[in-house]
Amino acid sequence: MLPLISFAINVLNDYSTEIKSKVIYETLELIFDTTSKVIGKNEEFINEMADTLAASIRNEAIEDIFHCYCKEHHCDFVERVRLNYNTNSTHLTTSFDYKQLFMQVNKPQWISLCPEESIHVEFLVFTENSKEAFKAVKNSTLPQDVIDYLTEDGTFEGVLTRGGFSIYSNPYFEDTEIEGLSFKEVLGEYNEDFLKIIAPFVPPDFYIEIETKDNLLYRWKFDGSTCKKIYQKIVWE
Repeated sequence: MLPLISFAINVLNDYSTEIKSKVIYETLELIFDTTSKVIGKNEEFINEMADTLAASIRNEAIEDIFHCYCKEHHCDFVERVRLNYNTNSTHLTTSFDYKQLFMQVNKPQWISLCPEESIHVEFLVFTENSKEAFKAVKNSTLPQDVIDYLTEDGTFEGVLTRGGFSIYSNPYFEDTEIEGLSFKEVLGEYNEDFLKIIAPFVPPDFYIEIETKDNLLYRWKFDGSTCKKIYQKIVWE
């Protein structure tokens, strides 16, 4: 596995200007997912993997995308990997939680490792509604393990993040909107139910637009009470 991983990273390094960021991101994701299934709990291999990865990532674009992966990946991988510059070195150093790294066996089966991603998002929730929205998720009919996953940090902002949203709210003002910047369908089979639960707290006519890998367009459309999946209509001239 190590030579294959090193080769894959080197290809990304050498051709990063010619490869779309999404492809680089998905390649990193595939490396981790495949590796986790092969190595199990072999900590010696994990240590070697960490060193190989740190030594291989020498391209600024790859580094940025890897940082993005660590920050925005909405499975239990988020807290496992830290990449930081070693001020005494020209390469990156790694800090790993070896007991959890790559232990995807602990990942809920309903988490999607290759989620569809938004190409455009028009989404907001007023912070005055955030407590009620959190309660709605907490008291929903979703399976308890999904509820526990979504509500782990006790805030609606945390719910949105774990549910697939990259969000922004002005930290200097309490009464402001929580704005959705991007969205990934990380909840797998529970994605639609989740969006319907939070829909009453989203103003009508907001939507999430997604393009599939087959170049088909669809939207998650909010109407003030629920959320529906609608597909692009093709009109023949």
